Amino acid sequence: MNKKFLSTALALAMLLGSYQAVYATEAKEMPTTEKKIEAVEEKAEEKAKEVKEEAKKEETKAEEKAEEVKEEAKKEEKAEEAKEITAEDLKVKYLIDNKIVIGRTEGDASKVDMALDATIQRAEITKLLVHIIGKTEDAAKVQAEKGMFADVPETYWANGVINVASKEKSPVNEVAFIKGYEDGTFKGYKPVRYDELAKMLVVITKTDLTNELADKQEASWPGEWIKWAEEMGLFDGVAEKDFTKDATRKDAFVMIYNALDKMGKIELKEEPKKEEVKTEEKAKDEVKKEETKVEEKTEEVK
Repeated sequence: MNKKFLSTALALAMLLGSYQAVYATEAKEMPTTEKKIEAVEEKAEEKAKEVKEEAKKEETKAEEKAEEVKEEAKKEEKAEEAKEITAEDLKVKYLIDNKIVIGRTEGDASKVDMALDATIQRAEITKLLVHIIGKTEDAAKVQAEKGMFADVPETYWANGVINVASKEKSPVNEVAFIKGYEDGTFKGYKPVRYDELAKMLVVITKTDLTNELADKQEASWPGEWIKWAEEMGLFDGVAEKDFTKDATRKDAFVMIYNALDKMGKIELKEEPKKEEVKTEEKAKDEVKKEETKVEEKTEEVK
């Protein structure tokens, strides 16, 4: 009986010892596994951080690329403007950029209106003609002097240019290019017709015009004024064919440009060299590609 009991007790002791050994081994292995997991997580976090930084760099590059593309598009636009300077819109732009025309302010200098569809007044045309003959500075000197016209006071904004225009003659033929009315008035606010403007510009630019020839055309209005204006290219870019109508400011500016060009007074900047520049559509494609790269990097982080 005692032998059996001892045998049983010994067997239990051995079994218990085996379990303890197994548990001890597992307990030793658990910390090692946790450390491995922690190490993997740390590496994953570092990788995620690297990907985020890379994505940020790519995003910055995309923004820089987008700016470059925009700049290229602007260059292309400017190149096109220079190349198409003969178009009527760009003729007007030339006059504006060179301060030959400054627009209407209606009492508020901060609000300028070119009013291109409006009619143009005699006083406004007179100012432009005085500019063409190079007498703008002279007009400024006599701005406050009383002139010959009863309806033009010293305080009138165009008094100076009217004073000069009423005394000066065309520098190319010595024919008067602007006159007042028989009643002694100038009527500065009166709209100018296409045929009237054509006559003024022909007088300014036609080198073989004489006073006798000019008087002959006045006697049989409009005489040869329209024919001469067309032959000299003064109507280039003007669509209107009824020359008895009041001229629009836009068409008048185009005709002024043509007269300046006829006289060799248009000074254009050197045309940009032809280069391969991206169109606006290509620019958008470039930006889209860069944005897609950034999105892909962001997805990797997630």
